[in-house]
Amino acid sequence: MIAACLLVAGLWFRHKGWYRSVITNPASVRIAAIGAWWFVERTVLA
Repeated sequence: MIAACLLVAGLWFRHKGWYRSVITNPASVRIAAIGAWWFVERTVLA
C-alpha cells in the first residue's frame, strides 16, 4: 500500500522542478547509507 502511494506521488510530482532535489536525492542518499551500514555491520563487525 505504501509503495503504491509513493508510486502515485512520484508520477504526480515527477515533472516538478523541486521534486528531484527535495525528495529523490535525499531518499537515495538515505537508502545508500542504510545499505552501507548493513554491509559494514555484516562483514566488518560480525
